[in-house]
Amino acid sequence: MIKFLYILITLLIFSCNKTERNFQNKDKIDSKSPMVKKYYYGFGRYSHPLYLYDEFEMKDSTNFKNAYYIGFYRDNRLIKIEKYLRQNFEFGFIYNYSENGDLDKVINLPIKTEK
Repeated sequence: MIKFLYILITLLIFSCNKTERNFQNKDKIDSKSPMVKKYYYGFGRYSHPLYLYDEFEMKDSTNFKNAYYIGFYRDNRLIKIEKYLRQNFEFGFIYNYSENGDLDKVINLPIKTEK
């Protein structure tokens, strides 16, 4: 029984390390492709990745008083989203995808507080 537990723990450790290496290698490959930044008025669907709609061009951000979203794309895949309300950062997410293209991990961006 103890031998079985040692084998199980060893397999778990190696599988976790392999996952971390895949994330690191994937970031290196994806960093070669350019990131595209797009602006949106809203989003739909309360599941990840968020569905952004009503795209617009940000010509002068100082005159924009309502909420808007910025979507960052790499290889036509949403990798980061940020929401701004009256030019202040509200929330954001970073999306990590698996090698087969499925959403693997969602990271919440911290809200920046002024002191």
